[in-house]
Amino acid sequence: MVGSKLWSAQEQQVLIENYGNIKKDELLMLLPGRTKQGISWQATIRGLKSDRSITNRRLAFDGHDYFATPTMENCYWAGFIAADGCVSEKRGVLYLYQAARDVIERFSACIGHNGKISCRTRQNGSTEYCLSITSKKIVSDLRANFNVVGNKTRLLEPPIGLKGDRALAYIVGYLDGDGHISWINNRRKGTRHLVFGILGTLSVTSWMREILGLGTKVQRRTDCKSPLYLLRVTGKPAIRILRRLLGVAGIEHLRLRRKWDKVPVEEPCLES
Repeated sequence: MVGSKLWSAQEQQVLIENYGNIKKDELLMLLPGRTKQGISWQATIRGLKSDRSITNRRLAFDGHDYFATPTMENCYWAGFIAADGCVSEKRGVLYLYQAARDVIERFSACIGHNGKISCRTRQNGSTEYCLSITSKKIVSDLRANFNVVGNKTRLLEPPIGLKGDRALAYIVGYLDGDGHISWINNRRKGTRHLVFGILGTLSVTSWMREILGLGTKVQRRTDCKSPLYLLRVTGKPAIRILRRLLGVAGIEHLRLRRKWDKVPVEEPCLES
């Protein structure tokens, strides 16, 4: 028997729904911890057949140079990937996992990729969409221009070559990928204040603090296994910084509205 760990009902469902309809590399994204050999064995004992016209397809893709030269658009996506994407430098593959399909569709449109967007059901019952792009050039350019590497949690460094609005576009993408914007109520005072937070390595969060001109210190997160730091800004400084980021041109069509719609156009009643 291939593999000693029993397949869960959820894994079996993912296999049945997707086997033969997507390439095995894409199926591996939906079945973390499994191997191609194990997937093939499970498909065989269940009588699943693959469509070779799909599994052997080679899609035309001309976006290999997308990250070769920093632009406002690709700086945003580099920040997004740095926060919430994944690269395999050994295999030359870029992975993007998202709960919202429209985010992956926007990235696919920007980069000119027409490959299949896969989906899987998480253990909590929610749906996750996945995209993989095989391109050693993209992976290489992400490292060279944006310092995006495989083990981002521990090794991510800031894109120190970015300046001005391109650095801000990277920060907007990073915040959209793995940051938060929210309102917090102070019931005792009857007021509320806006908060945004960005989690990352010490060097990345410190770089963002410098770019944004903040005096706020980054805080070490003691509840994380990896050495992560939080850049957290509240009240009027948060309003000021977020409005500045909203004013960055060239990425209006990319920002996640569910986050940025929380930023008020007029001055609210809030704490400083």
